[in-house]
Amino acid sequence: MKTNLFNYKTKALLLTAYVTLVLLLLSQQIVAQSPDVLNYQAVIRNASGELMRNATIGMQISILQGATDGTAVYTEEHTLQTNNNGLVTVQIGAATQNSTKTSESNVSTIVNGDFSAIDWGNGPYFIKVETDPAGGTNYTITGISQLLSVPYALHAKNAAELNGHSASELDQSAHVERTDNPHHVTAAQTGAATIADLTWANLSGIPAGFADGVDNGNISMITAGSGLTGGGDSGVISLNVAVPFVLTDSTSSGKEAIIKGANKGNGYGVYGWSASNYGVYGYSSALPGVLGYSNDKSGVEGMNGSTGNEGKLGTADYGVIGIHAATGNKGKLGGSMNGVMGYGKGNANGVWGSNENGNYAYLGGAMYSVYSAAHDDKSWAGYFLGKTTVSGGKFEIRNSTGENWATFLRGNNQHGGASWQEQDSKGKAVTQWIFPYFRGWQSDNLIIRDEAAKKDVMVFKADSGMVGIGTVPETLLHISSGADGDATLLIEADTDNSDEDDQPRIEMRQDGGQVTAMVGFDDASNNLQIRASNNIEFYNGDEGSQKMVASFDTDGNLNITGNIIHKQKTGHLWLPAGEFVWSDGSGDFSRDYTRIDITNGHAYFSTSVHLPNKAVVTELSAYINMSDAEDYIGVYLHSFQYSQRADTTMAAINMTNVTSGYLNGVDDSIDGSATIDNIHKAYYVAILLNRRGDSYNSLCRFRGARITYQYADE
Repeated sequence: MKTNLFNYKTKALLLTAYVTLVLLLLSQQIVAQSPDVLNYQAVIRNASGELMRNATIGMQISILQGATDGTAVYTEEHTLQTNNNGLVTVQIGAATQNSTKTSESNVSTIVNGDFSAIDWGNGPYFIKVETDPAGGTNYTITGISQLLSVPYALHAKNAAELNGHSASELDQSAHVERTDNPHHVTAAQTGAATIADLTWANLSGIPAGFADGVDNGNISMITAGSGLTGGGDSGVISLNVAVPFVLTDSTSSGKEAIIKGANKGNGYGVYGWSASNYGVYGYSSALPGVLGYSNDKSGVEGMNGSTGNEGKLGTADYGVIGIHAATGNKGKLGGSMNGVMGYGKGNANGVWGSNENGNYAYLGGAMYSVYSAAHDDKSWAGYFLGKTTVSGGKFEIRNSTGENWATFLRGNNQHGGASWQEQDSKGKAVTQWIFPYFRGWQSDNLIIRDEAAKKDVMVFKADSGMVGIGTVPETLLHISSGADGDATLLIEADTDNSDEDDQPRIEMRQDGGQVTAMVGFDDASNNLQIRASNNIEFYNGDEGSQKMVASFDTDGNLNITGNIIHKQKTGHLWLPAGEFVWSDGSGDFSRDYTRIDITNGHAYFSTSVHLPNKAVVTELSAYINMSDAEDYIGVYLHSFQYSQRADTTMAAINMTNVTSGYLNGVDDSIDGSATIDNIHKAYYVAILLNRRGDSYNSLCRFRGARITYQYADE
């Protein structure tokens, strides 16, 4: 049988092994002892079909029972060396008998089961082979084949122990009716007596007194039973009650008793007495040790004769009644109204309980109806899980020294509340917060009141989820200063000023979606931002009256419709030639207020610019004359940032190759920030005049520049 092998991971190649499973016949006679091993041979080839000669591979062989994915009843692992022909040979099961190495294989591990213990009659069985061409244990299934009959399977091992007899020769069914066969012996064959012959008349050696089946003689043996001692088979025989008196019975009835006591008079049915221990002791692993039953009285009653204390179990009204005769204290359990009822006379507690840790509590004390104490600050004096109700005129919470920390009140006219106090060293309340609870006509409102200011500071409106600050809310959040004063909503973020990315903002959402509108600071620029998914509308009065709508087009331009008081306007700053100051250069030039002429070489000129703060520069224009194609004029708008000492060219006009006429150069692509920032920056315009032509009448002249900007009409 040929089967594909798994990936050869060391070389990252897919190897294929052609495995031939051969169950070899050993060179013994068919009647010889069947060997407890199976021979397995495989020829290993690579993916190209070439033999893997003298190679080391890992192999795991498993015997599966029942199916190709059945349970592995036996597994062994090998590290094998192929021969020059790519052949490996393994004796499956040899590892169970011995672990000696052979020239063909090295049995390294018996992973599971005992090969010799496999019940071959409980098949079918399959052999599963897993290999690792790299010689390791990263096995991959190579093939699964069913084990079929082999010559030794036709000659079972125990068949040799039956001396060659056939199954028909060992069949006993034909001997059942043969009376001459020793396998079927009858009473008549042996001369034995029949049942009808077994009579007193036919018996011999009968002892005296047994002739009629009755023993009229003396008792020869007495055996003491449960709860008794003594007995014997001769002489004077005595029987005594064993102490302790133990009786056993096999009855399964829950109400059946081993010992029963009945007294039809006024005495006791069962009476027990002990000077220093139990008068009556009962024990059961599953039922009550002592069970008392009465038709109309207590099931069990007990009384101490010296003190008069009494206890009753299973009365008509209570499960348990306990009475202390001297003090009159009573305890009752399992009543029709209360599970536990305690009554303490005088200063005694009605109910008192404690544990070994020191926690204790009592009910019905002389000073407190309920009192509990915790052992330390890690334990609880009281714990309530679920609804807890305290009724009455006042409920107070005090500290260990008796100072009043909190008081819950219930007053007249359905008004109630709670007060918290902080007291000084003399016990005088220095601050007090009162939280009254008002019951409305149709709903209940929770109001937090500032008693010092005599005003309500917060109202929670019932059945609405509304919260009012300084007023009864009409919306989800309603803030009011009342009759006078300002109403200020403060939203503060990053109070320690350590993270400028934490910004206060108000977000508005609808239908559980993302942020659809926002008002606040969204970044560290500290500029107030108003954002909306669509347009921003401003109304004069109610909705539907005059309004202003702000929107943005696809190019990011702001479009405003409606009445606007402040509008953006266009301004111009003219820079005549006379305002420019020579700064550098080697050329010859002449100048007046209206022009700068360069007659030879080149020269630089500049002038400072003063624009309105926050104005937005939109354009730089320059006016020049040139009559030679080789002349060159450049006009530049610069910004200079003080803190970084950085110079930025905002706009540039470069003109050359012009032969005649007046020229108007324009640059409306502003680089960097076009918004004027007079706080952090300075602005100036620089020009370069370069006279390079040879013509005597050539002209290179600068007449002036203009800056256009947008600004708000205040």
